[in-house]
Amino acid sequence: MAETVRQILEGINQRVETEMRFLWNSNARANLADVKHFKKLRNIEFFPNKVAMICAAGPSLSDPKHIEFIKKYREHLYIFAVDTAFPVLYKNDIYPDVTVNVDAGDLSSCFVFKKLPLHCKLVASSISHPKTIETWPNRKEIYLYNLKAETSETITNISRMFQNFDSIDSRLNVGEFIVQLAIKYFNFNLLIMTGLDFAYVGDKDYADGTAHEIVREEQEYTLLDVFEQPVKTSPSFIGFLIAFKHNFIEYYSKKALFFSLNKGILPFPYELDKAEKFMEQLVENRRRVEEFKNQEKR
Repeated sequence: MAETVRQILEGINQRVETEMRFLWNSNARANLADVKHFKKLRNIEFFPNKVAMICAAGPSLSDPKHIEFIKKYREHLYIFAVDTAFPVLYKNDIYPDVTVNVDAGDLSSCFVFKKLPLHCKLVASSISHPKTIETWPNRKEIYLYNLKAETSETITNISRMFQNFDSIDSRLNVGEFIVQLAIKYFNFNLLIMTGLDFAYVGDKDYADGTAHEIVREEQEYTLLDVFEQPVKTSPSFIGFLIAFKHNFIEYYSKKALFFSLNKGILPFPYELDKAEKFMEQLVENRRRVEEFKNQEKR
């Protein structure tokens, strides 16, 4: 199984490297010239009283119930969003605390970042497009991570240029990427996830409102989703899914508790009701603590 996953992911990365090698190098050189403006992930601020909300760009993200959940408990959530999920949240007046850019293209530079509160952070990669970085409203809140991929000669050479920065494995699906970020560098031990579907839920590639489009792979499979209904998926999705399951067993499950609001093939039960009850109790407990503190002051 591990060998199958390795072959699938290596195949994906080899195709991407062939297509993107020139752009990766061009972006890396531009970012290196501006390196003094970037912060390191190890110096990022921790928010122990928040619950991490992981927003990937899969179809589940734009479910009205999920958007309502995020807005209802916004004060108690620390929101991580992939950049392709940003437009979905933005149009619903939800501003992520951390937006993560992995893509070397300049699509994200089209997003209306300028209206973001100044505390919002951009976590960019060593190969992020300079235009994306330039559009961020607060230059003091840009953190750089060093992509790592032992199977990629181009990324390995680039990583040497940014060796003083913290690294994250570039082979991860971007949704899993921010799960690792939340646990490893922000030290969150409670995560609520949505948009990590690994499938074409509702026959959609992405959540409604994203500016991203993909060319589907020729080969597709039909599997059962979390509701035991048939859903289409791709070899790449399956490869990323198997990798996520492996990393979850070996690392994530030992570090954090998860609630899943995903509707695809991620093998976790759909837990919107449980997440709702948990947040209700959390809010009530904090209300009581504040009430007790106020009584003590009188």
